[in-house]
Amino acid sequence: MDYKIILGIVAVVVGFISYAPYFKDIFYGKTRPHSFSWFIWALLEGTAFFAQLSKGGSSGAWVTGTTALLCLSVFIVSLSRGEKKFTNIDKISFAGGLLGIVVWFFF
Repeated sequence: MDYKIILGIVAVVVGFISYAPYFKDIFYGKTRPHSFSWFIWALLEGTAFFAQLSKGGSSGAWVTGTTALLCLSVFIVSLSRGEKKFTNIDKISFAGGLLGIVVWFFF
């Protein structure tokens, strides 16, 4: 097996393991993730993942895809167990993230 595939698999496993304590804290009520923040992270990571795939990324892109999936999972869980109050800075951050994606796309 190619070492890049092995490293990709290791990176995915480490990614899932690294989020386990956070999910545990969410379900035990110690942490209340902010829905809006996790949605932004999922969107940005997902965009990066698909950009990597479009340019021929393979096992090196797996960790980015895993992070996008985990961020999306935290977002979904946060809809019932997280903070759902959005401030003006949240909206500005979201607009900045979208603007960054648009600028990146054109350049």
